[in-house]
Formats: sequence, structure tokens, C-alpha cells
Amino acid sequence: MYTVKEIAQKFDLTPYTVRYYTDLGLVPTVKRDNNNTRLFGEDSFEWFITILHLKKCGMRISDIKKYVDLCEQGNSTLQARYDYLLKYKKFAYHQLIDAQEQAKFMADKIATYQKWIKEDSKKNHLC
Repeated sequence: MYTVKEIAQKFDLTPYTVRYYTDLGLVPTVKRDNNNTRLFGEDSFEWFITILHLKKCGMRISDIKKYVDLCEQGNSTLQARYDYLLKYKKFAYHQLIDAQEQAKFMADKIATYQKWIKEDSKKNHLC
């Protein structure tokens, strides 16, 4: 079993964030010991991985909670979960396109600077 601190380190989160997610019910596999301390098994890892990826895809915490609730209801919610993920997949692809555009801009800008540096010209290059 893993503690809040260990989970926080493993997933690069703050302990506060780990407790926040568990208090919201985003990690239904969390256990409590006799002292009411949160304990996580390896089955909790998948929940944290899912939460972090869904957040990066733009999913709000309230929507992640709805998704988790659907998961806990079992196979009768497969279509609803699929629909949720499909919606956010589109958002993730838009992020990918934006990131590719930014990477191209930076590569082009760096190439321009390399050219200017190589020329060692006296011309004033503003940007």
C-alpha cells in the first residue's frame, strides 16, 4: 500500500492534490486504515493516470467525477463513457495541432536567428 506522500511523488502531484482528488471521489479504490489514513494500492495507479490524462485533455474536475461515477456503474455505461472520451479526444487533437504549430514557429524562428548569427551582419534585426 502507498501513502498520500508516495502517490504524490509518483505522479508529481502535491499531497494536497492527492487528498483533494480522493475527497471528491475521483479515486474510488482508496482505502482507509484504523487511523483514517488514506492508503492506495496499485489499483489506484490507473485512476491517477486516467485523471491526469483527462485533465490534460481539458476535462474539468466535475466532468472527471461524472466519468468516474459512470465507470463505477459498470458496463451499462460503456456508451456514455465512450461518448465522453470521444468529446475530449477532439480537444486533445486540437492541442496537438496547436503544439505542432508552436514547434514549427520556434524551429523557423531559431533557423532565422542561426542565419542572422552566421551572417554577422551589421543590420539591426528586431525580432
